[in-house]
This record gives sequence, structure tokens and C-alpha cells, in this order.
Amino acid sequence: MADHADQPLRSAFSDDPEMQHLLQLFVEELPQHIDELCEALNDESLDDAQRIAHQLKGAGAGYGFAPISEAASDLEAALTASVAEANAIRQALDALVDCCTRVIA
Repeated sequence: MADHADQPLRSAFSDDPEMQHLLQLFVEELPQHIDELCEALNDESLDDAQRIAHQLKGAGAGYGFAPISEAASDLEAALTASVAEANAIRQALDALVDCCTRVIA
């Protein structure tokens, strides 16, 4: 699999004019969601972090950003593991943040 970490991440719906406004709102709100997620993890509030990751998983899929959905799913899985390992959570968070920083409407 090729590494596309330096490439902008476009929605599967980016060519749909009816979706442009919704995609723009989603992209504008992503930094706030990531900040809330990082804050929850810093506060060791794993339930809140899991909830936010779950929301991003669904929203990423719904808005056509499959890599965000996949990265959020990986983070959610790391957070729900019976023994949440800090390293696995950090790697999953970093992957999700990377996806979110490359998103364009």
C-alpha cells in the first residue's frame, strides 16, 4: 500500500455540488473534534475519547472520508480493548490526526 501521508484527503463526495456545504462544515469542525479527543485522552477520560472516536468513525464514513472512518475505528478499538495500551492508543490517535489534518472540502 502506498503512503499518501503528504496528499490532501478528499471526500468521495467532493464532486457533488449538493454536498459541498456539508463537507465544508465537517472540515471546519474537525479541529474542534480532534482537540476534544486529545483533551479527553489527556484527562484519561477513555469513555469520552471512545465516544468521540465513534462519532468520527460514523461521520467520516457518512461524509465520504473513508481513511478518517478507518483511523477512528482503529482508535475506538484501541480504547475499548480490555487492557488499553497507551502506545496503541497514541499510534491510533496519531493516524487519525494525520488524516484529519489532510482533509479538504
